[in-house]
Amino acid sequence: MTGIEAIPKISELLHLLIQRAKDRQTAALVQQIQQHQLVIHAALVEAEAKIRDLERRLDEEKAEEIRIHRMIEFRRGKRTAAKWVAFCPKCHLPAAPLSDEVFGKTFGAICSGKCGWKVLLPKQLKEVREELGN
Repeated sequence: MTGIEAIPKISELLHLLIQRAKDRQTAALVQQIQQHQLVIHAALVEAEAKIRDLERRLDEEKAEEIRIHRMIEFRRGKRTAAKWVAFCPKCHLPAAPLSDEVFGKTFGAICSGKCGWKVLLPKQLKEVREELGN
């Protein structure tokens, strides 16, 4: 049971207590408790609304378009300045260009977090990124 669900139940129980109270002092105390309960309920409702709004705003802020192209995860959004940026599809950290000229020009990408992911490409990472367009 959540706090908001418990408040109506408390109100119900306090109402029963008022009906059964023998003296006026007990009834007055119970009524004061009910008034405080209403304040708490209003604060909880307001806090939950703020939390939902913050969660929505956070989701909007973090929203990214994601595409998998040539076994690389490309992301575009606010944190990438609306440009396609290569990321590791395994651990989701940024990918770095990899070039090895031992056996000629071999291009690829490697995880910047060193999780072990890498991919060989027929052309430079920059050219692969350009294949995505805008």
